[in-house]
Amino acid sequence: ALEHRGEQIRLQYADFDDDDTNDFLIVPKNLYLIGTMNTADRSVSLFDTAMRRRFAFIPMMVKYDLVANELGIKIKNFTKEEYEEKIKEAKNNHQKNSILSLFAVYVINQKISKDLRMGREKQIGHTYLLKIISEKEQFFSVWKYQIIPLLEEFYSSKTNELKEILTNNIFQEEEGLQDFDEEELKKLLKSIISKVN
Repeated sequence: ALEHRGEQIRLQYADFDDDDTNDFLIVPKNLYLIGTMNTADRSVSLFDTAMRRRFAFIPMMVKYDLVANELGIKIKNFTKEEYEEKIKEAKNNHQKNSILSLFAVYVINQKISKDLRMGREKQIGHTYLLKIISEKEQFFSVWKYQIIPLLEEFYSSKTNELKEILTNNIFQEEEGLQDFDEEELKKLLKSIISKVN
């Protein structure tokens, strides 16, 4: 129906309709369909191919500047010294946690996007960071219940690569994710940032 706009298309299951009232579909020429599709939706490759034939795709990658501007930071090509300077300038713990999160996500995403098997589409999105900077109580829960489990999913078949990102106090190969507190999380994020050249 999308490929033959304005034409009446007989539906696939029309033979099973006893009264023939819903056998056809017409997509009007003036109807535009706009949708979103994340990488999880792409797990059925044949469906993905069919969708790509029928729609224009616009990639929407991580927009660090949405968060960085709120914190007065320029994230691109940052150095450890710039990070440390911004942490010293932070007015409170909430701002420190937001800065820490921004830089850690940036470093993790650099690793993900350089891994050809993962691809840039698997980067951690900026919406997680927006939650963290908008509400101070979100810092720990977003990392513990959303970002870190997402990383575990991404690296489910590559646990040694996951161990390169997460410390033993957060993730153990045989037992999976460990229970950890906010202080342990901060140590992890600082260790991630410390790996920047």
